[in-house]
Amino acid sequence: MALVKCKECGQDVSNNAWKCPSCGAGYFSTFGFRLRDGFNIVLVLFILMYFIYDSTGLTPFQVVARIEKARELEQRKADANECMKVGTQRGKTVDQLFDECLPKPNN
Repeated sequence: MALVKCKECGQDVSNNAWKCPSCGAGYFSTFGFRLRDGFNIVLVLFILMYFIYDSTGLTPFQVVARIEKARELEQRKADANECMKVGTQRGKTVDQLFDECLPKPNN
């Protein structure tokens, strides 16, 4: 713990303090990031969301929807592989396996 001078009143303040105990002025932490009422955190989150949207052309909700769709497709693929394996063990033909295991496309 180091002591530094408050920029407002000049009193000694711990570098771990959020604000000066003498005058109540907001204080910069040792990382140089000022936390005041959570405003800076919200601002940083909005900036990150903007860059995600700007770089992909997708909103964060669209990104989440695509991730969920990819997970669903992976699960369907795993289910189809399991169906094929079980059907092969039972001696079914390839045509029968395709009809049973692979879902029909939705047009």
